[in-house]
Amino acid sequence: MSSRLLTQCVTVAVSAAALFTNCLVLSSPAQAQTPVPITQPVSTMTPAQIHALVAPVALYTDGLLSQMFLASTYPADIAQAQMMAPSYAQMPADQAAEAIRLQPWDPSVKFLFSFPQVLSMMATQPEWTRQIGDLYRTRPIDLMKSVQAMRQLALKTGSLKSGPQINVVVDAQGQIVISPVNPNVVYIPQYNPTVVYGAWAYPAYPPYPVYNPSWGAVAFGAGIAAGALIWATPHWRTGTVVVNRNTYNNFTRRYGYPGVYNRPAPVRPVPAVGRQWHGNGPGWRR
Repeated sequence: MSSRLLTQCVTVAVSAAALFTNCLVLSSPAQAQTPVPITQPVSTMTPAQIHALVAPVALYTDGLLSQMFLASTYPADIAQAQMMAPSYAQMPADQAAEAIRLQPWDPSVKFLFSFPQVLSMMATQPEWTRQIGDLYRTRPIDLMKSVQAMRQLALKTGSLKSGPQINVVVDAQGQIVISPVNPNVVYIPQYNPTVVYGAWAYPAYPPYPVYNPSWGAVAFGAGIAAGALIWATPHWRTGTVVVNRNTYNNFTRRYGYPGVYNRPAPVRPVPAVGRQWHGNGPGWRR
């Protein structure tokens, strides 16, 4: 985690087997770049423009990126969560957990308290977040194809490879899967898209500047012991995110259901307005 961040770490128990570890960010990361706006609606974006949006995060692990896709459809919740983070950082762990539970934010947003750098990035770059969310809602296959295209480039340049932090595998369908070596510990890669993908092929649409321009090749900071809380997995070819119902229910029993303030946990999750859940064996497909 960058030394430029003033953080306070709070550990909140979810169960005997899992901890919700929150490093609540008290200041934003130093990212002074000015975005080049992509002004047209996402319905008319070209692949090059979508590549520019996803390039800074395409090398995140599959589970974390899936959670981000879900959360990006709730930009107002993200802004409110980031605004409340300093207050929660001052609370004892159990009190912070209860305060989060009483908020009506979507669980995908509450999950981001485990990854404060991600929450801060998404809150301080609201236009980028909104565009990612709109793409996920309306063009999910194109969004996920773009992530895979960026991963292919990074694989070819040698920037994306297995190591102590991540496993990189090409599955039977040709999709590049990135997962943590230790499922319980997630590492967030820090990299400059103009370095890891080789010469950028779309000069009219440079990578959206939600990264630190001083970064270079892929590097990792400290791991975050929150992997057990991840309840989303991408199905790259179909453009869907599959939710593990057991992990989701465990999380929402502790931190609240969508739109619900102070209510006992039901057997199944309460869908947020506009969200459609479909039965899919052990999980839900969104």
